[in-house]
Amino acid sequence: DTATYADTATNANTVSGGTFNEPVVQAGSITGGVHAYYGQTPHSGLSRVADWPQLDRANAIALGVRRPRRIADERPLPRYVVRDCADALDAQVRAAAREGGLVLVTGEPLSGKTRTLWAALFTNLSGTTRILHPAPGTDLRGLTDMLRARGDAECVLWLDDLDGHLGEHGLTAARLAELARLRVPVLATMSDEAYDAHRFGS
Repeated sequence: DTATYADTATNANTVSGGTFNEPVVQAGSITGGVHAYYGQTPHSGLSRVADWPQLDRANAIALGVRRPRRIADERPLPRYVVRDCADALDAQVRAAAREGGLVLVTGEPLSGKTRTLWAALFTNLSGTTRILHPAPGTDLRGLTDMLRARGDAECVLWLDDLDGHLGEHGLTAARLAELARLRVPVLATMSDEAYDAHRFGS
């Protein structure tokens, strides 16, 4: 015998009202609550650790060191004039490289704080150290997971103008503590004004 199936109802689903970037449930009728469970999208805005530039190939100007006025065939960066804080800063950078932690250089605009920190970085860390220099506002939530899988690569997080990297998706106290556990130093600069605003909450 041949079975015959008759349509007893017609189902039609439509979605309107714009673009949906979250899960959508289509159903004829629903009684009671609906709970949707789905995997969290990984934070993939960061490049792979292997793609971060090595220190011995890094461009200081790309890291925030101001390009000086050049005369004729002068080198891109003039010879660095050692600051009084150099010895203490070198020691802090070396300690952060061993144990993790934040090294922050503050100062007035155009005072040379980024060049000073760059000199300490270049002098005290291995030339094969990988440098992450994210743009302000970059989502750093996936950073520690990436660094756990880095193998034996030495890495540093470079945050010029630190105030542009703070917030829930940026550098938080918890994220900094995790970076310290991973022995990844964070080297940063900040203007005196921004430092006072964040330090005292004004």
